[in-house]
Amino acid sequence: MINYSDAIISYGNNYRLKKAISSSKNGKRVTIGFIGASVTAEPFDPSLFTRNYVSMFCEDFNKKYGPVKCINAGLCGSSSIIGLYRIQKEIISFEPDIVFIDFGINDYANPDLMECYEGLLRKLLNCSGQPAVIPIYMSLQSFVNSQAQKIPYGKHYDLTMISIRDILKKNIDSGIFKWSDYSTDYGHPHNNGQRFITDCINYCFENVDHAPSDKGYTVPIPLKTSVYENINVTSEIDVTITENDVFEKELVCCRFILFYYLNNQLKYGAAEILIDGKTLCTLQSYNSTAWGNLESAIIFKSEKPQKHKFTIKMLACDKNKIFAIDGFGYC
Repeated sequence: MINYSDAIISYGNNYRLKKAISSSKNGKRVTIGFIGASVTAEPFDPSLFTRNYVSMFCEDFNKKYGPVKCINAGLCGSSSIIGLYRIQKEIISFEPDIVFIDFGINDYANPDLMECYEGLLRKLLNCSGQPAVIPIYMSLQSFVNSQAQKIPYGKHYDLTMISIRDILKKNIDSGIFKWSDYSTDYGHPHNNGQRFITDCINYCFENVDHAPSDKGYTVPIPLKTSVYENINVTSEIDVTITENDVFEKELVCCRFILFYYLNNQLKYGAAEILIDGKTLCTLQSYNSTAWGNLESAIIFKSEKPQKHKFTIKMLACDKNKIFAIDGFGYC
């Protein structure tokens, strides 16, 4: 017998979530956004799964509570940094009532990444729609994910948090079911596994629905930093650098993040990144396991915003190759 309470890390402050559920019960269509990686993304390999928890849960929500609009912004291979880059256009612009965040697998224990994660949380919590924000932590077969680093942020912001990792581990360790009942590879749930995730979320929502309502919610001060909360994002430059091209940008900032594409084609190469004429680093866009996926790199950090000139050009040894930039973020 599966005890779905094993998936609940915390219910947190339920004011915003109960408000959304109540609105739906009263006939108002609520918008639920999902941002995350491959488990959340639309099915990308029919040999693994043909439906995912996003569509299943939205169907269940519509049947149980009322009308719902579902926004799926899942992207294979993405992290909290890429989520921060995409969140305004692909989630916040739709004025969601509820937002699920799934970056538990692709994130790792890195202070820079946790700064971006907190910025992502604060950006959502402080946006005009005031959505309920729900981190959901998926799992690899090894039960490795980044929830240990993220749970302190969820507790600080008093969020509802769901751990698929915790309930999987408990049930597999106790012999109630096997990993193959959830997935046929190292981390992507098959259709039954996606249903299992959905049932965990349904259990959470049912308990929130029946619980007394908290009287309100106030976003607390940052746990670590709010530096990325007001990040400026340019996501439509779509520049491909060749040996004859140089990308230059003058910015007043204390953080600069580049978003570029990895590819397994040999025509992709390495770019040199300079600040005020001095080399900062090089970035390699060729990767034998890549599929044209979006990648990110925090290029520059400082304590105070100052004016800098950033230059990106092909590395001399790769001058006959290309480097594809999707956009950048700075704050």
